[in-house]
Amino acid sequence: MTSVAITRPTLTAALAAWKTVLAERKLATEMLWIFEENLCFEKKADVPGGIHIGFQTRFSPVPQESLEIAYEHFCENDTRIVFYRLGENKGRSVCILLGD
Repeated sequence: MTSVAITRPTLTAALAAWKTVLAERKLATEMLWIFEENLCFEKKADVPGGIHIGFQTRFSPVPQESLEIAYEHFCENDTRIVFYRLGENKGRSVCILLGD
């Protein structure tokens, strides 16, 4: 099996592309980034899989470099990186960075 080297864009370029995707879908382009500690997992029988995934609605400020650190961490592996929009909070898109 041959592996192909992945060339990743800079975080700035990736964020610009993500912002374009949000704008094309007429979603808020101001982003609020959340992390694992902001997710809430609740047992609910009426949702697929029986677990509802939500997020906090009040957020403590995170260090400015948190997103950059997470992106660099995911870039250390040749796996997919996903920018995901969970919803909206105060006119901002609530986003999370996921690694496959």
